[in-house]
Amino acid sequence: MLLPAIMWGQKTPEELADYLFKALRAENVKAVGTYLATPDEALVFSKRLGYSYTKDQGDDYKLEQLRIDTAFIDQVNYVLKDGKTNKSIVWAKTEFVKVKSGVETYILSSLDESKTADMGPISVIFKSGNDQFILTFVQAFEATGRWRITGESIKLKRYTE
Repeated sequence: MLLPAIMWGQKTPEELADYLFKALRAENVKAVGTYLATPDEALVFSKRLGYSYTKDQGDDYKLEQLRIDTAFIDQVNYVLKDGKTNKSIVWAKTEFVKVKSGVETYILSSLDESKTADMGPISVIFKSGNDQFILTFVQAFEATGRWRITGESIKLKRYTE
């Protein structure tokens, strides 16, 4: 079920959030990891934001991204376990409610307003039993036509409007 998204990419942050929620609902940590930006994608995006790197700095940046991604997978495992243990979430029985996007468009150059980057947090609001929760992926961005997350952070908490 998740394969088409992995193969073709997600065209909107909302579509990305939907696939991430489905992966978490299935407790499929490996599938969540497939939505992480690759170190090369993260480096390209960073350069798009105006950062420049020597080859050695770029290589160091990619190694740091791999470390961050590994820590992120640990966070995903923690969120799944914490949800079950401390919040009584039965992941397989959760119900999607809506996506809340904090993505904004940033102008990257005061000389050329057509140079923009879309990025920001995306959250999924879902129900488990009588409770609502919000699951936030702190940083998402568009890279080469598809939306990806970074390994910055994932947060889970009870949600009240």
